[in-house]
Amino acid sequence: MRIQYFSPGGLTKKLKHLNTLIGGVACTRLSQATHVVGWGYRPSGRLAQALAKQHGLKMLYLEDGLLSACSGLNTATHRLSVAVDSRAPYFDTALETDLEQLIKAHNGPKEATAEHIERWRKLGLSKYGNAHAPAPAELAQARAQGREVVVLLDQLAGDASLAPRLTGTRPFERMVQEARARHPEVLLVVKRHPREGERQGWFTHKKGVLGTMLKDERLRDACVCGPDVALHEVLSHASVCYAVTSQAGFEALLWGVPVVCVGHPWYAGWGVTQDLYTPARRQGLPQKSVAGLFEAAFSQYCRYVHPATGAPLTLDAALAHAELQAQVRQATPSHVAVVDAQPWKKKFYRDFMPDAQVRFIKAQEVATLGSSDTVLVTWGQRTPQWEVDAWRKEGYRVLQCEDGFLRSIGLGCELVRPLSLSFDPKGLYADAQTASELPKLVAQPLSEAQYREARRFIRLHRNLRLTKYLGTARYDGVHWAMGQEIASAERKMVLLCGQVSDDVSVKTANCPWGSFEQIASEIKRNDPDCFLVFRPHPDVLKGVRPGETNIPSADYCDHFSSTRSLMELAQEVHVINSLTGVEALISGKTVITWGKGWYAGWGLTIDHVQPDRATNATLEQLVHAAYFRHPLYFDDQSSQFITALAAAELLGQRKQEPAPRSVVMPWLNLLPRLFIKAGAAVYRKVSPT
Repeated sequence: MRIQYFSPGGLTKKLKHLNTLIGGVACTRLSQATHVVGWGYRPSGRLAQALAKQHGLKMLYLEDGLLSACSGLNTATHRLSVAVDSRAPYFDTALETDLEQLIKAHNGPKEATAEHIERWRKLGLSKYGNAHAPAPAELAQARAQGREVVVLLDQLAGDASLAPRLTGTRPFERMVQEARARHPEVLLVVKRHPREGERQGWFTHKKGVLGTMLKDERLRDACVCGPDVALHEVLSHASVCYAVTSQAGFEALLWGVPVVCVGHPWYAGWGVTQDLYTPARRQGLPQKSVAGLFEAAFSQYCRYVHPATGAPLTLDAALAHAELQAQVRQATPSHVAVVDAQPWKKKFYRDFMPDAQVRFIKAQEVATLGSSDTVLVTWGQRTPQWEVDAWRKEGYRVLQCEDGFLRSIGLGCELVRPLSLSFDPKGLYADAQTASELPKLVAQPLSEAQYREARRFIRLHRNLRLTKYLGTARYDGVHWAMGQEIASAERKMVLLCGQVSDDVSVKTANCPWGSFEQIASEIKRNDPDCFLVFRPHPDVLKGVRPGETNIPSADYCDHFSSTRSLMELAQEVHVINSLTGVEALISGKTVITWGKGWYAGWGLTIDHVQPDRATNATLEQLVHAAYFRHPLYFDDQSSQFITALAAAELLGQRKQEPAPRSVVMPWLNLLPRLFIKAGAAVYRKVSPT
């Protein structure tokens, strides 16, 4: 399918992954297209319809899906789902649509439908997913007094689904009249549209000001719930719900609330609603169940996509993605104080702790908090461990934060924001002297599903050639000089991976060999015929962190090849406790550790210092703990939390994209690290990107 879009300056130009959602390839010329895509009945959609008819092309009508967004989603550029119809927008019940055909042909809900509906309710989902505030106390008080609550659903003024042929005349006035006539003593609740800030609602005169409809005498004691109030919170108190054509009416049915339709939405006419207006064409429709409508509309009709990776999703996977957003939010503390935060990290602290009230304080201000209800967050060893332990003894919960193991395209010292962070309630995983949560997670057995996840991740990690920092080597592969050395050596290749000398992982590793030169000498003493290659740490090569760059005992010191490429060529990989050791294990290499580390001692590595642990672990246990359960992954483009598998796919995609060019950063790299951070922070603040 070759697609020509028509939405000048509109969503079809801004939304990501539309080609995947529609299932076609975008064309630059109309003459190349087989289909024309327009957004509903907007002017651009009407133009697309006219052009399709003129040129004999097929027309596709695009609309927001029935689960268009979930918590936190950046809806300016992303959607979780869209509705694509070849006949008419799904809301136009005056015409036959693809959705109507699917419902007619549907023989009944599948076994999974009830589970999907239950997950929908459990997560409190809604079409736009951006309202989370609780319902006003007035609703609960009314129910406690034995008074019924009747909900009136507002809609945006000018919405195409409110055309007279779909609603009759003056539908909102009829809604109020019917509701008051049928329920004279109840509490009427006006639920305003969740996106009312973008356009006016029918019950409002202008933004933020109650309009003439709400001044109606029949609404004199009505309770008004704002756009930020969650629909399910309101529906939990409702005895009946009135809708014109709002999708929220169908969501009320999912919550078991009877619905009266003043207009004729897509879910009317099937025997699940009481309909006050029915177009002649829709009379005599077959009777369906709410579950059957849900299955046809949500599972078969709507198309879902992963907001970050753009991979097509099933309804089940889309619900799982929405569930992840809810789980992270539920686990996030409500009050957080970040201690001694670096200015450039403040933005992503807030991103990784959604809905929390985040404060940034100095270490000496902790004593002034006055309450241990606030969760403290520290970064690495910026705060000494003894001070963190003292706060814990005082009753504070302290989360020690570090980068995750799939971090970014580029280095942290270049101020590239992380894709993943680990918040450990016990200690730093890099610090062998603290009781991190990570070893405990490694020791836990896996379920069959977790085992499959780990195996899939291992395959992805190998196939995509992932590392913690991607794209940091000067040469993405093996440098030509290194290649010549290997070819001429004709010996077993051994890779020794350098680390930053002042890193906490090195300082606490209890490594009796004081330098990488001493380790290299020991390797050569034990295996004099090996071809030993030393690869310094990227931060050390850039000159922003201390460490060794050249060691005499190595046969070759490679400053250019990527560590991943060298690791793939080597028969053995030697580390103190570098994460490269884990990446080498994933690649099936023999790994030798020369210091204590969280992934050593499980029977997977050959260890010179790390004692054996109480139990052995499989590679799948190690991978699932380190990449799935310990870190959080957050994609800043879609503003969504993602799984380890999605993070691997996303980094694999971005690895293929050209790196963004900066005029300022290369000059900043010549300065000391402190000035790099200060200068880049200023640059990014004023940069138009």
